[in-house]
Amino acid sequence: GEVYQLLQPEKLLPILDDYEECTPRFPPPHEYQRVLNTVTLADNRELNCWVYLYRKPTIRLQRIESGDYFDYLA
Repeated sequence: GEVYQLLQPEKLLPILDDYEECTPRFPPPHEYQRVLNTVTLADNRELNCWVYLYRKPTIRLQRIESGDYFDYLA
């Protein structure tokens, strides 16, 4: 994943929530849920970050071993 510092999170997070369709404007169940989570960076530093968790079943989805979706598409 990628980590970004938001300069005005109170303005940007509602826009991102709408993009991820996890606002009351969209009928449940929502595909994603935004939660505060601890993430570990490549240098082993830990940060508390907002992340969007995928909420639907993954049992039938193929795992992308590299973790790189664009590499998987190539």
